[in-house]
Amino acid sequence: MLRNTSHKALALWRLGRLARGRGNATLAEEYFREAVKHKSEEVLRHRRDLGSAIFLQGRVEEAEQEWRQILEQLKWAPGL
Repeated sequence: MLRNTSHKALALWRLGRLARGRGNATLAEEYFREAVKHKSEEVLRHRRDLGSAIFLQGRVEEAEQEWRQILEQLKWAPGL
């Protein structure tokens, strides 16, 4: 099950990066939000890119909050 979830998250993340690269930050945000929901081992990367898509839409405070939550998670991660 985890493997399937990881594959879905990866596909969603790649679609988000593609959308962002094409200049569609709104669509990218949707894909990144879906990728985050799958809670794969790459969730911090997905959240980072979610923050980026939010930032590109001019929602600076919301992007900052997303990135600060990543830092908080890293603070409590074992070995980091």
